[in-house]
Amino acid sequence: MSNLEQLIIDLKLSMERRMDGLHEQIAGVDQRLEERIAGVDQRLQEQINDVRSNLEHLVLDLKDSLERQIVTSEEATRQGLHEAVVEFRARYDNQSGRLDRHAALWQTGRRWSAKMDDWAQKIDSALAVKDREIGELRDRIQKLEREPRS
Repeated sequence: MSNLEQLIIDLKLSMERRMDGLHEQIAGVDQRLEERIAGVDQRLQEQINDVRSNLEHLVLDLKDSLERQIVTSEEATRQGLHEAVVEFRARYDNQSGRLDRHAALWQTGRRWSAKMDDWAQKIDSALAVKDREIGELRDRIQKLEREPRS
């Protein structure tokens, strides 16, 4: 074998050893990457679990807060409605009292007007009778004055 062939063989062996070393390095890198990826996956899973737990707490806290606000709002609404009803009743009672007074005054006025109408009719009738009597008396006086006196 010639030197050239020996050199090629040595180069080939050297390359194969390097390739084997590279394969071993690549295998080591693969193993470390897989370990790192597994660690990252584990940390991500832990963080996801933490976030999920935090979200659950936030949702529960929000629910509790909303329930408290609803109860408070409901109580305030009931109180406001109660106050409005009380105010409405007070105003209605005041108005009812005024209307009752107006009705009583109207009723009294109607009675008074009816009595005045009756009184006026009686007076008119009495005046008509007196006017007729006066007229009759005048006629009698005139008749007596026209008759010769003997």
